[in-house]
Amino acid sequence: MVHGLIEEGIAEAMTLIEDNQPATRVLIARGSPPIPGEDARLVFAKRPLGAKMEPRAADEDRVDYHAETSFENVEDGDLLVTLIPKREGQGGMDVFGLPVPAPNVVDLEITAGENVRSDEDSGRFYATSYGLVRFNRNHISVHPIYSIRQHVDLAIGNIDFIGRTEIAGNVPDGFEIRSRQGIHVRGIVEASSLQSESEITIDGGVMGKERARIECEGAFSARFLNGAHVTCCSDVRITKEIIDSTVHCLGRVILEQGAIINSRIIALKGISTMDAGSPLGVKTSLIAGHHYEVVDRILGVSRDLEKKQALQQRRLDRLGAKLEKCAQRATQGISQPDAVREEMGEIRDEQLKIDRLVDEGATLARRFACSGGGAISVKGCLRAGVKAIVGKRQKEIKKPVKGPVHIVEDEYLGALKFCAGVIDEVPGDQSAAADAPGQQKSAARVLLVDDEEAVRLCFEEMLQGPDVEILHGRVAGRGQGGPARHLRP
Repeated sequence: MVHGLIEEGIAEAMTLIEDNQPATRVLIARGSPPIPGEDARLVFAKRPLGAKMEPRAADEDRVDYHAETSFENVEDGDLLVTLIPKREGQGGMDVFGLPVPAPNVVDLEITAGENVRSDEDSGRFYATSYGLVRFNRNHISVHPIYSIRQHVDLAIGNIDFIGRTEIAGNVPDGFEIRSRQGIHVRGIVEASSLQSESEITIDGGVMGKERARIECEGAFSARFLNGAHVTCCSDVRITKEIIDSTVHCLGRVILEQGAIINSRIIALKGISTMDAGSPLGVKTSLIAGHHYEVVDRILGVSRDLEKKQALQQRRLDRLGAKLEKCAQRATQGISQPDAVREEMGEIRDEQLKIDRLVDEGATLARRFACSGGGAISVKGCLRAGVKAIVGKRQKEIKKPVKGPVHIVEDEYLGALKFCAGVIDEVPGDQSAAADAPGQQKSAARVLLVDDEEAVRLCFEEMLQGPDVEILHGRVAGRGQGGPARHLRP
């Protein structure tokens, strides 16, 4: 032994040997162990696609497996990963003077792929575009499109992506997909939520069970809608049918085939459909020329006002009974109880809320009255049970109207105008509705004049149809010569 000799141990061993005692457990030499190095490693600043994450707790007693997310969004300039270089170890020596090598360390070499730049001095890699990070075989890249080649499932989880999402399969119940640059689903969307600041396309349609939510700022298209709520800032185009759904649209709603049934459609720039309503007379609302937020708020104010007025009436009834008792007690020299004063204070507070709702309703009514410019076009059949609203005018269809028919608002007559022929290109253009080249001519114009409103309504019901345009005078009976000369029925 030539390395690592321990003098104290050698002296102790010699003493034991001189005393004829065994020295087998005395340490007399120690080698120098090798110092291990460190493998090269990666420190991710952004989680790449496919990284395993623990499901999030929805509350103390429940775990939401849908909320698992498999990547992080990155912006241009974000740090993606840092490569920590390997550190070599230091060799040792045994007691016989022979070297003991340090363990081998693993080196890494990372290549920058699409939309990634590297800083060789620091070993850092940065994004040069928005998207998600992919890391495969020491190759790192950033992609603005999240492509899913299967159905969405719990392994994928909810999606919140800065780019565009393309899904080859279906989206089952209970998922939330938010994708800023658009969503394209090649399968069917069930009771899930889709949101985008761009367009959304669903090739297979929506079977939403009245729980699907679609929100987009760009155009929306799907094969069919069933049990869905759609809010769109641009055009909505459906191929087959719209059933049990609500569509709020700031552009046009276009149904190429089939019918709109048991649905409410609000489209600022107009509605075009093959059929509307069903033979069973199921209620369907078609509202053109209005902003859906105004319509919804009007309905909300109406509901709130009705509830508050009913509650106020019950309070007034209770107050009346209490005041009657107080009047009886006053004759006996008993003062007004605090409960009565408290009830009166609540009534005053509630009346202030009612007055504010009435004022808001009046403001919304003025905005509603200023709306207009849309139109409703029905190519096939407009069935009984459909309520058509264009601008300030509305009409509930009592019996089927055979198309093609184009419904616009007639400001002079103060009613809806039914014109033969459908103008698909510009549904809000009333000037081209009746006599456009290649379209059917305008319907027969009939001016109804009678002293009795009931008689006029009876004749209107008898004459209603796509070939007849009903004109109403502003007053009954006398004084209709002027409108007749102007309208030329």
